[in-house]
Amino acid sequence: MKSHVYLLRHRNGLRFKIGKANNIIRRARNFGLQDIDWDSSIGLEVSDEREAFRLERILLRAFEKCRLTAQEVVDDDGVLDGATEWMDAGSFARVDLFLQQGTDLFPHARITGARLREEVIALTASAIEKIAKRAHRKAEKLARSEALAARKRADDAAADAALTTALRSAKDVLWQELLRHLDAGTIIGMATESNNWYLVLMGQDLGQDERIWRPSLRGTEFNWPRGAGNLVNSFSEYRSADVRVCFVCLSDSFYSGRPSREVVLPALAEPSGLLQSLPLVDLGGLSPTSDMRQCGEPWFVDTRTGLHEFFDTHLPILQSRQAARLSMPLF
Repeated sequence: MKSHVYLLRHRNGLRFKIGKANNIIRRARNFGLQDIDWDSSIGLEVSDEREAFRLERILLRAFEKCRLTAQEVVDDDGVLDGATEWMDAGSFARVDLFLQQGTDLFPHARITGARLREEVIALTASAIEKIAKRAHRKAEKLARSEALAARKRADDAAADAALTTALRSAKDVLWQELLRHLDAGTIIGMATESNNWYLVLMGQDLGQDERIWRPSLRGTEFNWPRGAGNLVNSFSEYRSADVRVCFVCLSDSFYSGRPSREVVLPALAEPSGLLQSLPLVDLGGLSPTSDMRQCGEPWFVDTRTGLHEFFDTHLPILQSRQAARLSMPLF
């Protein structure tokens, strides 16, 4: 079976390799096809593997002084495999001349660098095609992913815009009602119970059908493409004689930012700032929780544990405000 000896020049031009292989291209894979300057390399086809071994030994011994050490090859970013077969590039022409003049001593057929390059291309074409296909599929996958991400960003932007518009309407209703209570001096403060926050209002001398908190729950609702919510969960009123107290249970949108912190918190910054500035009210024995319900009408309760004590504490404050007709709270 035919065999080969090769003189493969490194692409950096500093060294070349003398070796034996039944298939030059497959052997060159061990030290990198891409590192060989194929156009300036030479292949020698001989009759059999024994003849290839003989010619390789002759060349390596004849040009022993031109051989690079393994360390010199490694320092030149080479690999240890076959490192002792690398020769100084300056001796390449002398080795080539030696071969041409000794054709009668070691018969061989010369394989040009151009032909070797063609064999490399033929051998690696399928691999290159597979690599190209993988790269194409990867690019298509990335393009699809980016397209999906772009659509999601567009959908998110549209949803955020719709949420902003819906919140604006609900917030305006809430804000106007808060301003009305600021002007009337009916805000007592904020209270917390069972992980809920309540705006505490107190009124006096109200009409039979007049409520302290006027907006219905529907007025503070907001609807958007991805759901719905309300800035007020519920409210209820308790009364004794002509005095009433109202507990407005606020949505967690004010402190958690649901359903979208990036949209909700900035949209509610104005009322949130006001609510956070209010004093914390001690409810004493009065609990707003057990009688709360989700409805648009207040629930009036005449008798309530702790109600009179609460009125005794906060009614004088309410009366002093109304007498002075202050337009801003004293907190």
